[in-house]
Amino acid sequence: MRELIDSAVRLRNLKRTLAQRTDLTLHSRYLNLAITSMERYLNALLDEFKDRYKPIADKQRIYEASFSYGLLQDPPNRTPPPNSPWEEIRTLPRMAEFRQKRTSEVHQSDDYRQQFTDPLSLASWILTSELVNFSGKRVETNIPAAHSGTQQWLEDLSHTLALDRDE
Repeated sequence: MRELIDSAVRLRNLKRTLAQRTDLTLHSRYLNLAITSMERYLNALLDEFKDRYKPIADKQRIYEASFSYGLLQDPPNRTPPPNSPWEEIRTLPRMAEFRQKRTSEVHQSDDYRQQFTDPLSLASWILTSELVNFSGKRVETNIPAAHSGTQQWLEDLSHTLALDRDE
């Protein structure tokens, strides 16, 4: 869950930076789409967790009470039984996919990379370019080729959002 909180903090920091800057013009469309992508990813993850959390939490309370009771009955020889509620949380589809990214940045899950870290990277590049340009120095204003895949993903997201609004 720490990774989920860290991702939400990164998004909040980005949104806070944008709220403080009203003079951003360079690639603002992609910046807004990047934020939308990251919000949608985190919201889907949180929705899954909220929808499934209550029954799992109830099972966890039963597990803990049962284990505590067992310790009172036979404390020295008691080993914990498998924690099936924790296993249920770990196997929630979106949560399991999100947790895959923990091993290293190189092995990030596809959804997390495409919908969160790549848009975050592009947004960081845009904000850095704006800051450098604002300071009077001129830098390349074309989005680097390294972000072309993210750019395409955000264009596709833009079309999806437009279709959703039309329905």
